[in-house]
Amino acid sequence: MQERALASHQSRTWPWRRAAAASRYWVLAGVAAIGTLNLPLGSVGAQPAPEPLELHAEEAPELPDVIDLDASATTLTLSAGATLNTGNTRSFLGNVGMRFNLLRGRHNFLAMGQGIYGQASLRDANNEFLDRETNARTVTARARYDFSVTLSDAVYAGVNTRHDIFAGMDVRVQNQVGYKRLLWGDKAKHFVSSEVGYDFTYDKLVDGGGDDLVHSVRLFAEYMNRLSEHASFFTGFELLLDVEESENVRFEWVTELQTTIYNQLKLGVNFAARFDNRPLDVAPGVPADKLDTITTLNLVYDFDFERDARAKAAKASAAEAEAERRDACEKPCECPDAAEVCADWDGVTEDAAEAPLLGEAPRDNKADNKADDEVDNEAGENAVRGPSEAPPTAGAAPAGVVAAEQPVGSEADEAEVDEAPLPEAAGE
Repeated sequence: MQERALASHQSRTWPWRRAAAASRYWVLAGVAAIGTLNLPLGSVGAQPAPEPLELHAEEAPELPDVIDLDASATTLTLSAGATLNTGNTRSFLGNVGMRFNLLRGRHNFLAMGQGIYGQASLRDANNEFLDRETNARTVTARARYDFSVTLSDAVYAGVNTRHDIFAGMDVRVQNQVGYKRLLWGDKAKHFVSSEVGYDFTYDKLVDGGGDDLVHSVRLFAEYMNRLSEHASFFTGFELLLDVEESENVRFEWVTELQTTIYNQLKLGVNFAARFDNRPLDVAPGVPADKLDTITTLNLVYDFDFERDARAKAAKASAAEAEAERRDACEKPCECPDAAEVCADWDGVTEDAAEAPLLGEAPRDNKADNKADDEVDNEAGENAVRGPSEAPPTAGAAPAGVVAAEQPVGSEADEAEVDEAPLPEAAGE
């Protein structure tokens, strides 16, 4: 009787326990969505609202104010890698991959694909190698469209497909929609972003085992860092929470490191971990392993179909900016030959206007002052000595410039110089 009463009690309370367990994931998804939307939470009662978090300029690079509607990029990346073992171990494993990206202003389209195939030969009881058998056959494909609402906000829709008979799935199709938020950084160099959305998964099991439908909340976070001109690092983590069965939790973690070998040829190291807390059956009553990992070392080659066009546009823009800068120059700059002088011409003083033009020898202000003092002293001595003792003034050099040495002539020449009239003052 007690056992029957306990069973009856569990049957009545189990739906409520299940709903409570599922509600935990809805609460978690709501908190993540609030963090993704980056909305400040309100205050309770008369308490003041919390101050918004302020990031320093060196911590959060400043983004442009508007989306570049003329932005355009078309890239194709191909990768391949293989492992071959002979002798005591006889096996082969190879993989190929591709990634295509098309960017036009606010619109971004991404397509990816990867195939993995492997064979191995084992020994029998007589230590003889058996025929090779396939031990790896996985094909994955992905297509996604993003529409940028602002520089930091976007909405997306995508579809993922996977074929992996060793994981119990003949076909898996995932349809996803959601919202993406750039949390920190610059998309072109160094950034952190997050996503929240909905995932609908359809599984067709191997060997006619039926199909399965799963509705999940999708949470995703990624980090990208272009370490240098020749190296980049990426990692992303996706979490899927079943809204109907709380125990059905799935996640996928992907990490990639690439370094340039020569021009567009690169070396890439990839690691992927896929976890399914409720794996599919590889045979009736035989579930697959919960965790799969994939590690690959590949040669990667990038095709950038608009690299030359961007280089020409950047060169033309730089030439136009230089022409505008030269047109804005004013005298005493003599543009375009005096570009260095013109660059700092705005706001100069009158003293700076006396600066020598490009190509002239720099003036020595100390020497000019010394020459002016000598002229003043000579004028004072002339006033003391009187007109008869004053030196000749005809042909005298201007102040600040040393006069050329006159050749020594006859006494008659000196008399002519003494009797020469003084030059008339300018303007008389």
